[in-house]
Amino acid sequence: MAESLPLITFVTETDGRLSYISPQSFAYTGMSADAALQSSWADIVHPNDLEALQKEIQVATNELRPWRCEFRMLRHDGQYRWYLGQGVPDLDVTTGLPRRWYGSSTDIHDLRDLQDQLLIKDQQLQQILSQVPAYIATVTGPEHRYAFVNPGYNVLMGGRIKLGRRVADLLPELVEQGFVALLDEVYTSKKTYIGRETPITLFDPGTGGNREYYLDFVYQPLYDAKGQTQGILGFGIDVTEQVRARQQTTALQAELRGRDEQFRFLAESIPQIVWTAAADGEVDYFNQQLWDATGFHPSESLGSVAWLNLIHPDDQQRSQAAWAEAARTGGKYEIEYRFVSRQGGYRWFLGRAEPLRNTAGEVIKWFGSCTDIDDFKQAQQHLQTQNAQLIRINQDLDNFVYTASHDLRQPIYNMAGIFEELTRTTHFNDPDTAELIAMFEEALQRIYGTIQDLADLVQVQRRHEQVPAEAVDVKLLAQSVIRSMQEQVEEVGGKFDLDTTAVPTLWFVRSNLQSVLYNLLSNALKYAMPGRPPYIRVRTDLIDGVPVLTIADNGLGIDMVRHGAELFQMFRRFHDHVAGSGMGLHLVNRIIQQAGGHVEVESTVGQGTTFRVYFSPQHQVRSTK
Repeated sequence: MAESLPLITFVTETDGRLSYISPQSFAYTGMSADAALQSSWADIVHPNDLEALQKEIQVATNELRPWRCEFRMLRHDGQYRWYLGQGVPDLDVTTGLPRRWYGSSTDIHDLRDLQDQLLIKDQQLQQILSQVPAYIATVTGPEHRYAFVNPGYNVLMGGRIKLGRRVADLLPELVEQGFVALLDEVYTSKKTYIGRETPITLFDPGTGGNREYYLDFVYQPLYDAKGQTQGILGFGIDVTEQVRARQQTTALQAELRGRDEQFRFLAESIPQIVWTAAADGEVDYFNQQLWDATGFHPSESLGSVAWLNLIHPDDQQRSQAAWAEAARTGGKYEIEYRFVSRQGGYRWFLGRAEPLRNTAGEVIKWFGSCTDIDDFKQAQQHLQTQNAQLIRINQDLDNFVYTASHDLRQPIYNMAGIFEELTRTTHFNDPDTAELIAMFEEALQRIYGTIQDLADLVQVQRRHEQVPAEAVDVKLLAQSVIRSMQEQVEEVGGKFDLDTTAVPTLWFVRSNLQSVLYNLLSNALKYAMPGRPPYIRVRTDLIDGVPVLTIADNGLGIDMVRHGAELFQMFRRFHDHVAGSGMGLHLVNRIIQQAGGHVEVESTVGQGTTFRVYFSPQHQVRSTK
């Protein structure tokens, strides 16, 4: 039985060693059973989840109770998926101590991905429960304490309901009329009770008198995971007017029957298509939700091929082939396909099915479901379209900048040559000539620098796409960058503190990482605090598995409240007394974002600035033996 379930089962000894693991483990991890027994299960648990899992197991061991924990487990392809792990102790009857632990790991990754959708569905359900023209309440335990009531129910009971209190204490009239005794019977017998047009008299605190109603209601037992009754769901519809109207005229009987049918529909429907099939794959049941979603009656869609009429023509062949293969092999069935929508057109659904097997391992029944995922698919397709458009726009802009920078260089070169020849061969008597010539030369240099910055911006993109990454020693590269600025370092008396012990090597395009270091270190020197020698700290850290490069200085600092939103904009400068183009931080940010990381900045005016560059985890080069 354990080896036929769609989950991984295992047995561990009291010292934590695996003594058994089911074959499903091989399909997931790619590790044979023998290899799995020889290795530590902790090796395939995500590092961020390992501590919580170990703590839960330790506490359960100390308290001799079952443990339960959600964690990510490494798959054979290097990806992590979420699993629900559970374990129960096998206790020695004589000593009361555990002899071994039995456990299971169930794949819940897809369920966690749907949590956001489920949250929305839950909110919608809460809204429906609040607005539905019915009285809904749940009570728990044999004392029937209120756990939930919708607004209509509380109004019906005169606003006297308090959660956690007993029905008998809050509504003594229900005791007198036998409704509490009926709750006792349903709780004990585990049988649903349905009342039709039941008279009930309720006290009205507003008037101090009694009010009489007729209700259609159901008391439905609620079960825990072990099948034991844990509470009761009460669902009622006020049919007082219908009953009284029917007593006066038969013309309103049809309306009463319509309300009765509406009640049955609300009580019996569930918000998902559920179906079953025989062992050979022939569908023998659809629930009522099929009609609500597609407009097809369940009886029209039974059999071996009739259900294909629900599906988009383009999806029919692969749907039939996938189902035939699952029915033939008894394997898991999962597929995305488009169903006819009752509102017109088609909607995407996720179809899943699991086989029920007998003790011999033979499939005796299939149980399946179809979940509406159309909103998710539409959002996914919209996002893909937007991403494609952004990529095209980015490429067009890069091509434009690249072309423009190259087209502008030659005229600037020509202008510089003409100006140089002019100043060499022509004599000027105006005393302001030297200053004007200097201003013109400076303007030429600024134009040339701007063109060069634009070209560098495009080169960053091209290097990211075309130049292969390599293992780069961060400390050696930083030292090389500092040597290239030696004249500037000596001029301002700069000091550097390099510590790359935590992450000595990064997998990155060397020229791009060099550009990041050069821009941040040169800025730290340029924007030093007057009268205070620059002290610049460079270090690497590993934070939650993410490599982080930190560069901190004691310079002028930046007013983050005023300039924080503009920090990485092109040609944006915050200190005008130092020459520069305002492209350095923009280049740094673009390089890191292209590589899947991000940059964070902390700065205090007059004290200094700290840049933290967060790389993707794959950029860390791990040492190998």
